[in-house]
Amino acid sequence: MPGLFGILAKRDPSEVDLRGKAQRMAVSLKTRPWLEEELWESRWFCGGRVHLGILNPAPQPMLAADGRRVWFDGEVYPGSAAPGMTPEAEQIIASTAGSAPALAQLDGAFGLACFDPDGVGLTLGNDRLGLRPLYVTETVEWFAYASEVKALLAARDTLPALDETGLRQLIGFEYLFGERTLWKGIELLPPASVWKISPSSQARRRYWSFDEIARDPRPEEEVRERFAALWRRAIARRQKEGTMPLLLSG
Repeated sequence: MPGLFGILAKRDPSEVDLRGKAQRMAVSLKTRPWLEEELWESRWFCGGRVHLGILNPAPQPMLAADGRRVWFDGEVYPGSAAPGMTPEAEQIIASTAGSAPALAQLDGAFGLACFDPDGVGLTLGNDRLGLRPLYVTETVEWFAYASEVKALLAARDTLPALDETGLRQLIGFEYLFGERTLWKGIELLPPASVWKISPSSQARRRYWSFDEIARDPRPEEEVRERFAALWRRAIARRQKEGTMPLLLSG
C-alpha cells in the first residue's frame, strides 16, 4: 500500500544523506508506474508520499500559514452522510496541539505527518484505531517513518536483526500482535497516537482508548438495525467517481 514516508536527521544533517535515503524509500513504495510520487526536503528533513491520486489528490505537503508542512493520508467525515475529505493544514496542526489532542473528535481513517522547519520538529499521528499504518525506526543518525516496513528497510544500509518472537506469532497465528513487526527496531505507531520528535527528544502520547466508550446495552434487534445503518453509511461515504468507485480498505 503506498502512503507517507520521511526521515529526520538527529545529528548534523551534512553527515546524513537524507535525500538519498528518502528517494530509496519512495522507490520501494512506488511499485507501479502509475503511482504518483512527491518529495520535499529541507536541511533537517526529507519526506513525501506515494499515492494513487484518488484520495487526497491535491499536491502535498500542505503549507500552513506559519510555514509548517503537513502530509495527510486518508480521509475524515465531517457529517453523518458527508463524503470523505482532506482537512486543511491548520485544522490538522490544531488537532495535534497541546496536552489533549483533538484527533479523537475526527471521524475517519488517516495517518499524518507535520514538519516545522523553524523549530525542527516532526509530529506523527493517526486515527483512533490506527487504520492507516505508520511504521517507525531510528538510528543514532536519524528517525524515519513510512506506511510500509519495506520503505524503512530501504532507508537502512544493512538489514536489522530478525524479531524471532514476531516471526513465531506470524507462523502460529498468521498475525502480529501489538506494535511488533518482523524486524527488531521497527515498530508500528500505536493506534490513537501523537508523537512529537526533534533531533534530541521524543514525546509519545495516546489520546484515546476503548475505556472512553460509555457502556450502553441495547436490544439485539436494535443493534442489528444500527449496524446495518452504519454499514450503508460507510458505503456511501467511500463511493468515488471513476474506475475505482469504492474505497473500502480503510
